[in-house]
Amino acid sequence: MTDEVTSPLRRRVIEDMTLEADRRDREAAKLVDEFGPAGGVITDAVQDVLLTVHMVRHAYDPSRPFGPWLLAIANRRIRRHRHR
Repeated sequence: MTDEVTSPLRRRVIEDMTLEADRRDREAAKLVDEFGPAGGVITDAVQDVLLTVHMVRHAYDPSRPFGPWLLAIANRRIRRHRHR
């Protein structure tokens, strides 16, 4: 039996998630540049989202859509940043 952590499907899902996170990070960096000094707050929020995704990636179910999972995490983290 293949270890769940090293299964080819799981590795592929993690690779896809990483590529998508990198792409979205580049998009976020463009927005940060447009917002100027306020961009620092945005950068903090984006980094918090990416760190959270990294920490909970084991909980992602590849049979379900990635986008809604990522957006749920992002919404919670951004709300947290707004309340600071």
